[in-house]
Amino acid sequence: MFNFFKKKSASDAVIEIFDELVSVCSIKWIEFNDKFKFKDSAQLKEIVSSFLMIADTALRKNYKQLEGAPDEVIMLIVINAIIESGTHTAEELDLAYADLTSIAKP
Repeated sequence: MFNFFKKKSASDAVIEIFDELVSVCSIKWIEFNDKFKFKDSAQLKEIVSSFLMIADTALRKNYKQLEGAPDEVIMLIVINAIIESGTHTAEELDLAYADLTSIAKP
C-alpha cells in the first residue's frame, strides 16, 4: 500500500542521476576530443569506442549506482553525452551506435 520503506531498484537509482551522468560525461567527452586529436580519416565509431572504454571504467568507479549496470546503460549515457556536447549530430551517432553494440566491451 505505502512505498515508504520500499528499497529502490538499481534502475531507479540510475534514473535518479541519469542527467548528472550525462552532463559529467559530456564535459569529459569534450576534454577527450580536445586532448586527443584524431586523424580526419578516423571513423566516429572508433573514436566513440575509445572514449566508451574510458568512460565505462570511470563511471563505474565513481558512481556506485552503476556497479552492476549493463553495458548498454553506459553506452546510452555516452551517446546522450555526445549529443549534449554538440560535437556530433544525432544522425552521425545513429550510424556509429549501430556498429558499437558489438564492441561495447572488448
